Amino acid sequence: MICKGCNKQRNKLSENGYCGWCEARINGKERICKQCNKTFLAHDRKQICYECRERLEKEKEEAKKRRESEKRDPENCTCPICSRVFDNIAGLHCHLPTHDDNYQKRQFSEETRKKMSASAKGKKHGPLSQSQRDAIILSNKTRLVSEETKEKIRQKAIGRSLSESTKEKLRIASTGRIKTEEERIKLSKAHKGKVVSKETRQKLSIAARKRMLDPEKRKNAFGMANLTFEERSARVKKAKRHGWTEEAKKFCDNKDYAIQILDSFDERPTYADVCDKLGCFTQQVEVAIRNFGLQDRVKIGGGTSNIEKELFDFVKSLNDKAIKNDRKTLNGIELDIYIPDKNLAIELNGMYWHNEDFRNSQYHLNKTRLCQDRGIRLIHVFEWEWNWKKDIVKSMIMSAMGMSMRIYARQCTVKEIDSKISADFLDKNHIQGNVNASKRLGLYHDDCLVAVMTFGKPRFKAYDGIEMLRYAVKQGLSIAGGMSKLLSHAMRLWRFNKVLSYCNISKFTGKSYEAIGFKMIRQTPPNYWWCNSGTYDILTRYQTQMKDEVNIMKDKGYRRVWDCGSKVYELTV
Repeated sequence: MICKGCNKQRNKLSENGYCGWCEARINGKERICKQCNKTFLAHDRKQICYECRERLEKEKEEAKKRRESEKRDPENCTCPICSRVFDNIAGLHCHLPTHDDNYQKRQFSEETRKKMSASAKGKKHGPLSQSQRDAIILSNKTRLVSEETKEKIRQKAIGRSLSESTKEKLRIASTGRIKTEEERIKLSKAHKGKVVSKETRQKLSIAARKRMLDPEKRKNAFGMANLTFEERSARVKKAKRHGWTEEAKKFCDNKDYAIQILDSFDERPTYADVCDKLGCFTQQVEVAIRNFGLQDRVKIGGGTSNIEKELFDFVKSLNDKAIKNDRKTLNGIELDIYIPDKNLAIELNGMYWHNEDFRNSQYHLNKTRLCQDRGIRLIHVFEWEWNWKKDIVKSMIMSAMGMSMRIYARQCTVKEIDSKISADFLDKNHIQGNVNASKRLGLYHDDCLVAVMTFGKPRFKAYDGIEMLRYAVKQGLSIAGGMSKLLSHAMRLWRFNKVLSYCNISKFTGKSYEAIGFKMIRQTPPNYWWCNSGTYDILTRYQTQMKDEVNIMKDKGYRRVWDCGSKVYELTV
């Protein structure tokens, strides 16, 4: 390659077509050489000038030639034990440990050493042992193969097909050994605190996507969880209708009669309750109720789950007036927990019965709107949130009921905090956990961190302002004016003109945004998670974005669970 500046042959040129010397002369910056302490021009971050670099390369080449031309020195490079002569002292030092008894016992057995000694003298010996075969295989794996040899192997492999058993062996070998639980714990402890590079994170993400597509099949009480709704209905309809009562036949054929039967119960009935009254099978009732779209009028799942009972017991301990499975407020549509004097309702959305097979994408949003029309705040609690972040959910409910300890922002001070403190606080106090942010503020009360607010580049839309990514208050606390104080301090400190933020409709109403001057500019459609109730895997939509995402994920046993979307707020100064 010819340099444009000096017209000389060079091994490497820059993007502009110049060699390093010419590029430094044209676009270089002054740097200090670590060898000669002279200033020189460089277009990159080199620490050594070009003259010293060429001098060092020449010295390396001369030293290499000198080592190759030097003759052996028998006195200094001869092994005192076996009298073997080496090229240099380094070779001798590497050889001497092989005469150690412990080293020899660790590497080879006595029988293997005899065979190796006989082989060195040209004598034949018996077949190789398994350990010798393993050693040869290992050496072949690490051996460098020339391009010519690779091409010969490639030509021989053309047209050759592997058997199914060979493919299975290769697949198992590539997959690797399944680790025990103890090994997983040791690995997790060993990896704690390690900094992972960007390339490694990308590799781990790709590997996680491959693993998530091969979960075990879901299992449930009916044994048909992997079937679509149409397949389940078709299978149930094949059942013989002998033994049906007239009431059961009428229930399955007449929607008005089905509504009349369901409304005749004092409380929302289960499938089993309806079957006992009609004298038919559970599957028949389930199919009829689905065809009529009456799932809201029955207690899906056959009864109250343990987590639903646990959540109700907690709310009941805070307020004795809490009502379970209320159907009067929304005219037949049930609210799992309703507190009339607080105008507050709570829905517990299970992973299985609230997925897309039973609830469409607008179900949770429509229920929230029905409550809003009646002046009721509805909080949706998803099953994995209660199981994994129970303390945060409890704190959220206490705050909504006005039972948190109240402090005032005027008693607090604002400080900038680092990413580690912010991440630890958000993981413990925010329902969505931590998210990467470029700017972070903390609110301190008596030297105790009580609230955190983070900012960063807008994530989902091109926007000329900044996004408020997270705002969280310590569990059990309520800070009057805390959000306003942190935001005003951030706008003075970093001179923001426009701030964007998202409010989760399934948890909050957005009144706190409106109180400090934000205006709602739009509302996003419902978001979703991919859930597998058999393996209890939860994946966000951003972890599964791919071509033909829906069909691939459903084939693997996953179903979508929808939330209510978000309100998008903007503050302009």
